[in-house]
Amino acid sequence: MVVRLPAAGYGTTEFDMSDERRDALVRAGKDAMAAHLEKPKAKSAVPRGAKRKGPKLNVTVADRIATKLLQPRR
Repeated sequence: MVVRLPAAGYGTTEFDMSDERRDALVRAGKDAMAAHLEKPKAKSAVPRGAKRKGPKLNVTVADRIATKLLQPRR
């Protein structure tokens, strides 16, 4: 499973970016990940090494971690 993050125009070694530019990149990444997690999973897709349990796949560890990271902080 791959999530395409909207990072065009950002350098991989751009360490001196402004706070606004960094925040925009992080916000875009969170939005892309949230959209990916909201998409229904294909019924026939089974991650490598996963086993089907009942009619639905179990939520993967990665999905649980990503969902927790995307929740607003309190």
